[in-house]
Amino acid sequence: FEYYDLFSEIDSAIDTDDMYKLIDSGGKILVLRPDVTIPIARMAATKYDSIDENLKFMYFTSVFRSSDFRAGGKREFIQAGIEFLGNTEPDADAEVIATAIQSLEKLGFNNIHIDIGQTDYFKGMMNELNIPTEDKNIVLDLIEDKNIADLGNKLDTLNIDSNYKKLLLEMPYLYGNLEEIAYKAKEKACNDTMKKAVDNLLEIYNILKFYGYENYVFADLGLINHLEYYSGMIFKGYIGNFGMPVLSGGRYDNLFKSFGKELAATGFGMNIDEVSEAIHQCNLMSDYKVQKDYLILYDAGQRQWAIQRSIQLREQGLIVETQKINIPVDNIKEQYKNSSYKNIIAAVGDQCINITI
Repeated sequence: FEYYDLFSEIDSAIDTDDMYKLIDSGGKILVLRPDVTIPIARMAATKYDSIDENLKFMYFTSVFRSSDFRAGGKREFIQAGIEFLGNTEPDADAEVIATAIQSLEKLGFNNIHIDIGQTDYFKGMMNELNIPTEDKNIVLDLIEDKNIADLGNKLDTLNIDSNYKKLLLEMPYLYGNLEEIAYKAKEKACNDTMKKAVDNLLEIYNILKFYGYENYVFADLGLINHLEYYSGMIFKGYIGNFGMPVLSGGRYDNLFKSFGKELAATGFGMNIDEVSEAIHQCNLMSDYKVQKDYLILYDAGQRQWAIQRSIQLREQGLIVETQKINIPVDNIKEQYKNSSYKNIIAAVGDQCINITI
């Protein structure tokens, strides 16, 4: 549970209408946790105030949103993520994206697709136009959804210069090879804010090349949702033909101002439920086998030794099981040849036999 005020008073990526609310015994409004980043930011701003260094946090927890249920998803889902605080450099953004890719690689995925956008490109253009907030949000959503027809109809109702109208219509198409899109986007940029946004994307991309991940990364300057929350680079991660994004993140330097502190921040969250579904869809579990390091078999006279030895091995980070022996020693290898144990120790009488499976 979190206090509703924590989320309602901050421009975040979560609509307050999508939160599950209840009243505590004192009359205060509580919500089931709809987001993890904001509570972490509050904690970092208050409890780590005197630490002058980069801060790195990770989490693995449940979050609750009604919007996902209405869209056919779950009311509750498991989210894992990281937050990298205190570093303004594009190196930090690249590290966060690389960590996201590495996480998917370690799960066995190799058809990884990361779309990267830059919110300042759209913000820079909006600074040139006098569009009411309500209309701006509609335009933003249509660009994000790549709804070209309705975007054109909406722009026709707005009093803006034809050149800006043309650029807004082209934004959904600024998608694909990052270097090529960056060249086109910079050519179309109409102020320094937009040009710096493109330069930032290129710098992040060039750093990701050192990780060897340039083939996973694509530009999408139409990726511009939650503008008030994100303050620069923004990205979403996909796996092969799995239709939903499995992770998303970006830079959110402005969030800490709500807690009275100036602190740079970047990070991402991964939807574990979506990842789990993708694992099964891609059949990555078919060859998976639980591996245990040791099975210690013992007779009554060696029980104490077996327990003490298992404690020693577990302190080394090994997975160990103990079991009283109920078969002849000569039959152990045959009995356990298809088991998940890598090694077996048989402590019987005055013998201690090591068997590798």
